[in-house]
Amino acid sequence: MRLDDLNALQATTIRGDLGPYDCQIADGLGTEGDVIAVRVTDPGGITALVDHREQQHPVKAGTVLLGVLANRDSTTHASGHIPQAGLPIIGGTPLAWLGGQSGLIGTLDWSPAPDNQLGQQAAGRVEAIGLVHTQFGVLNIAQLSRTPTTETDPHTRLLVVAGTAAEVGKTTLASRIIRHLTATKLRVVAVKPTGSGGITDSLAHRAAGAVAAYDLVDCGLPSSYTDPGRYARHIRQCLAYAAQHRPDVVLVELGGDLLWGNNDVFLRQPGLREQVTDVLCVCADATGALGVDAFLRQRALQDLPVTYTPTYTRNPATFTSRLQQLLGPATAVLDSTTDDALTTYLRVLTAVSATANERT
Repeated sequence: MRLDDLNALQATTIRGDLGPYDCQIADGLGTEGDVIAVRVTDPGGITALVDHREQQHPVKAGTVLLGVLANRDSTTHASGHIPQAGLPIIGGTPLAWLGGQSGLIGTLDWSPAPDNQLGQQAAGRVEAIGLVHTQFGVLNIAQLSRTPTTETDPHTRLLVVAGTAAEVGKTTLASRIIRHLTATKLRVVAVKPTGSGGITDSLAHRAAGAVAAYDLVDCGLPSSYTDPGRYARHIRQCLAYAAQHRPDVVLVELGGDLLWGNNDVFLRQPGLREQVTDVLCVCADATGALGVDAFLRQRALQDLPVTYTPTYTRNPATFTSRLQQLLGPATAVLDSTTDDALTTYLRVLTAVSATANERT
């Protein structure tokens, strides 16, 4: 069967024109990152798909889409995986649509009820039509990533936004920071190197004023819930993509919770620590902040500069007092994310990092 005969929606995790590949649909052994054609049998909690042109399409039973085999290890939404030995795919194989708008497909580990009131993304159910093949074999999204045209600039300042959990407000805060930085005429590029592949956060970054936004999908990874070695080999391209735009600041938003999804592998990339101006960590509570401190020490990342800030639903005064008593009075805490507080924080941060760059 030819791919052109399917008239399928192409998920945003497949970032390329497949026309030149003369793709066929056939059975095979699927592995992480492989492109697969599926038919929706029950959309479950999924109502829309974002395609490779950043357009949103409604989905229902019978919708045909091109997705990507992937692991998803969310702590709040549906989760599932692809076996390391691969997944035999034949027409009719039942699978789960794990990744909501991004079209991640795998075997289901857990899903909330589709009608839950907690905002949790429930999985949908699909059946395989077949894997997408080219003349070279099964198509993997790693084949669609491009070689950066610019080397990583070791002098570019990186401001990292992280969190102790999903849904603590990282993207909202990152977008506000981008607006503040661009208001001072700084060129900002946003990078989302970890999490479950999609484009929603990158769209928010661009809407906030980033001159460009890149994520792990641009590097050929459907999610960062993968083997650390595989992740490290691919993700090195992300900051090089950003360097092409000669940014003053690269805003890095880490997906999920800081403890998982190869976030620590990203932070251990060669030369990266020297570029990090700060890690602004959004915490659900003081206990989460203590966990971050212990984790960074465990992974030999304790020399990273870290500023803790509570999520907007927490009392900033008690968060600050508890944290500074437990971790020491010198612990950096941003106890307010009002516009005035962010302006002051960023002014000091960019001034300090600019001075450091001049010295180098």
